[in-house]
Amino acid sequence: MRNTKKCLLYALIGFVLCGAQAARADTPVVDPGFSYVDVNNDGMYSASDGDIQIPSGLITDGKFDTGKSEPGYTAPCQPASLVIPASQNLNVVGNLTLKAGVNIIINGTLAAPSITLDAGKNIDLTTASITVENSLNVDAGKSGCGSQGDAILTGVTITGTSATSTVKVQAEDIIGNQITVGTNTLVAAVEAGASITLKASDKVALDGAALFAFAAPTTTTPGGAIKVTGKDVSVVDFSSLFSEGKTTVSAGCGDLDFSTSSATGSSISLSADGDVNIQGSALDSAGKVTVKACGQVTGSASTAINAGSLTVDGDCGVDLSDVAVISSPDAISIQSCGGAIKLDGASIITAGGLAAHSYYDLSFTGLSLLADHYAKFRSNCGAITGNNSSIRPFTAALTDTYLSVKAEQAISATSVDWVAPASITVHSNCGNVDLTSSTLSATGLNAPLNLYAGGGTLILTGSTLTGVLHIGPSGVNVIH
Repeated sequence: MRNTKKCLLYALIGFVLCGAQAARADTPVVDPGFSYVDVNNDGMYSASDGDIQIPSGLITDGKFDTGKSEPGYTAPCQPASLVIPASQNLNVVGNLTLKAGVNIIINGTLAAPSITLDAGKNIDLTTASITVENSLNVDAGKSGCGSQGDAILTGVTITGTSATSTVKVQAEDIIGNQITVGTNTLVAAVEAGASITLKASDKVALDGAALFAFAAPTTTTPGGAIKVTGKDVSVVDFSSLFSEGKTTVSAGCGDLDFSTSSATGSSISLSADGDVNIQGSALDSAGKVTVKACGQVTGSASTAINAGSLTVDGDCGVDLSDVAVISSPDAISIQSCGGAIKLDGASIITAGGLAAHSYYDLSFTGLSLLADHYAKFRSNCGAITGNNSSIRPFTAALTDTYLSVKAEQAISATSVDWVAPASITVHSNCGNVDLTSSTLSATGLNAPLNLYAGGGTLILTGSTLTGVLHIGPSGVNVIH
């Protein structure tokens, strides 16, 4: 009898083990050909894991929540994820709300008048195609406890079809990278009429993304707007932000990298509590373009700015060396309260005037500037270097254009070609002024040419001066 019991016990153990192995024998798959609740949140379907197939009608009826049971679906006891794989093409007649305790993963096609996606953690829309007439709201981490989740927009296509359509994405991190599928490279492409808003509590990272807010302004409504905000923001690698209204990109606690990307809009604002990098970027607006950093603003030879007016403010410095700028009809303002300003090799045309103001050194060696009304260069505490620069009026017929170069320390402006009809002033409070081999032409009738070297030496060797000459201070050593 004892042996019989042992045999039965061994048989029972073998049945349990073999049965358990048989129950786990199915191979987990990402796309089983239907939507499912992912109970163990691994992004794959396996019946042996307890994952649950969702009848498509439970989604297309307009509302589905992984945590709530309904006829045809029994919710798991623990928070779970919702997966709509690439094989699914769901068209919903009414508005659609999808909610998951953990993640929402959509790789398929989804269409509805309005769609709301609400996940306790991440929302992954990699290579998905989503179409709405009115609105798409993506909120990663809203239903979770503690930290928020990520919104992954890699290779997604989001289309808002009407002029009033809106797209809003909120998450801890928002990531929109390029992805290669077969022989195709897919980028994060988002289109909406009225507005596109990407709001991250931490980081935004867009690589080659395309955002398009297409509604034209009317007498009662502004044009379509784009707003991207986060602590650190990276919009790089030929990303394109095109709006008919305002385009705003802001890094609240860190750096903004907008290198090799482009923005258009009725106005453009790029700002950061850290540095702003616009190397290789293109900014185009008939209105105001503002670039502001609590750190440094940096451009490069391939940076191009076309604006109605331009303000660049870098608390720790501004380096726009070799950039190309056109500002019309209004002025350009460049300032730094805590660093140097560099405009070396830049090409600037402005119909409204240029003012560059630094509390430290200011350099515009090799600058080519055409400016109407005024060209003002001021260094409160440092020196100014403008060798080999060319400064002339943009409109020859204007007679009010003046040029002013003022510094606390020395001014070096050798081999320059400066022309202004109203007046030219070169003034160093405490330093010498070197105008060797330079041409300064104050061309208006009785236009003053004011030269002041507070350091005691004014060098005019090989220079050509036109205008009513005023030299100071008294007793300055003039070297011809």
